[in-house]
Amino acid sequence: MATDTTNRSKTIAKNTIVLYIRMIFVLGVALYTSRTVLEVLGVEDYGMMNVVGGIVSMLGFFNGAMISSTQRFFSYAIGQNDTQQLCLNYSTILVIQAGLALLILLLAETVGLWFVKNYLVIPQERLTAAIWVYQFSIGTFIISMMQVPFTAMIITHERMDAFAFISIAEILMKLLIVIALPWVRSDKLITYMGLIFLVVLLTFIAYVVYTRTRFKYVKYIKEKNKALFKTLIGYMGWNLWGNAAAVIMNQGVNILINLFFGPAVNAARAIAYQVQGAVSQLVGNFQLAMNPQIVKSYAAGDLEYMHNLIIRGSKLSFFLVFILALPVSMEAEFLLSIWLKEVPTYATQFTILVMALSCIDSFSGSLMVAAQASGKIKVYQSVVGGLLILNLPLSYVALKLGADPMATMYVAIFISLIALYSRLRIITPLVGLKAKKFVSNSILPSLMVATASVAISLAIKHSLPRQSIYASLLMLFCTVITVVTFTALLGLTKQERIFIKMKALKR
Repeated sequence: MATDTTNRSKTIAKNTIVLYIRMIFVLGVALYTSRTVLEVLGVEDYGMMNVVGGIVSMLGFFNGAMISSTQRFFSYAIGQNDTQQLCLNYSTILVIQAGLALLILLLAETVGLWFVKNYLVIPQERLTAAIWVYQFSIGTFIISMMQVPFTAMIITHERMDAFAFISIAEILMKLLIVIALPWVRSDKLITYMGLIFLVVLLTFIAYVVYTRTRFKYVKYIKEKNKALFKTLIGYMGWNLWGNAAAVIMNQGVNILINLFFGPAVNAARAIAYQVQGAVSQLVGNFQLAMNPQIVKSYAAGDLEYMHNLIIRGSKLSFFLVFILALPVSMEAEFLLSIWLKEVPTYATQFTILVMALSCIDSFSGSLMVAAQASGKIKVYQSVVGGLLILNLPLSYVALKLGADPMATMYVAIFISLIALYSRLRIITPLVGLKAKKFVSNSILPSLMVATASVAISLAIKHSLPRQSIYASLLMLFCTVITVVTFTALLGLTKQERIFIKMKALKR
């Protein structure tokens, strides 16, 4: 048993390292491309690209529901060593995915297109470009949808090396596009989105070829299993609601900002979420390596190991986000000025508040996977989804009353805190985990680290000279050291410190 646990821990560690190598490439390229695309396109076109693409992203709740559902059913079948059930799940999910893709295409080309033409704030001379951006965004989204079962098959088999390799190839192709963009003579926005669509198509082909050749035992079965189809549809239905709420929370507010303030503020918000995406890569890679093990351990009945993964995963996820979020927040203006030639108004404020939101949400990753593993998601998705969707009407009321764009972030932070509390109360009983144990072993140590780190960092910041590049660099260094120190002293248990030390020395 001990050997099995050690092997599973080694698998998580190995996959995490592979995913972090991927992250270095993705993060570096993403930061460069965001800066270059903003510079080449300009604030107006960049903001328009994000808000128009956001209309398609509103339909992303379909994709989000499929991702979580597919990975759960694949991992559960593998955890029970049931190859026949895995093939049946794979076949049924492919059929459902194709049907959803057709439905989304219909909605996008009718309701979505009508909304873009009639309600978005777009300069008249750029309306044609906006329509092209919208069409390419639809095509990109449809392909991404059809890719879900193939990506999930790689992740549930924990073949993170293949996942990382294909991802790196994809991001390098996007890098080449950005490098060539300044020399494009035709409309740069249309050309950029068209080439991105082509890259996504090639990536999809790569995933299909790999899964078909590597996992030959997973075959399409024409057998119609109405019971499984009903189970999957019901499961996905509740995930659809939860993911729709999350998408509306983000993209719905993006549209509100466009309607109240125009595309320039959309650009500022987009920059902040680019930074958030870069920071989230850290926890995302870690979580991605852990997710299959959480589901598989539940399927195998090893609840003790599952509980340890949930608690430790949530705590370490927070630390991984916080170690970047705090330095970024302390020197947001300085970092954005180095990264971007033109920093949009409100970008700094958006960035700081988005970092706070990311820290709160970092606790929820392992809990959400645990809910998916249990299969009992009706109450969870109903309550949490209902809470998240409140973000849109509350933000609308705030903006209607004359609040500035930052009000939308304060609303989001408040809703996220309530959602975290609700997840904890609902999910822990489903998997036999005591909420008190989770709070005392995950949330409380994290709060201690955060409180001490923020207090010391603010004291250092006030003692340093203002408007100095050297002071900013010193501040960044001191903040990172502060977080690392308090994480080691207050955040980790003795066993965790010994484990990390041994792994570091081994590496």
